[in-house]
Amino acid sequence: GFGILRVIDCHPDGNMVLLPDGGKKKGEVVGTWKAVESKSVEKKYTLTWYQGKYVHNLAMNRAGDKLKGTSNSGHEIEAERVK
Repeated sequence: GFGILRVIDCHPDGNMVLLPDGGKKKGEVVGTWKAVESKSVEKKYTLTWYQGKYVHNLAMNRAGDKLKGTSNSGHEIEAERVK
């Protein structure tokens, strides 16, 4: 089953914007994202929500369209690119 479904836009400046109504409305900045150095082939990212209340550590798949990882509370997190 699904947990919480959110549409976010990760801007090049490192801000994450939550897009309400499935991305159909203008959103607000809810956190930041950054690439994390990794010795593995996969790209890794940290998404920090609401001034650090939630932190997601994610790895991108080889196709570059899905992220998977865990939250700071131990929950599994999955994300996929919306076009």
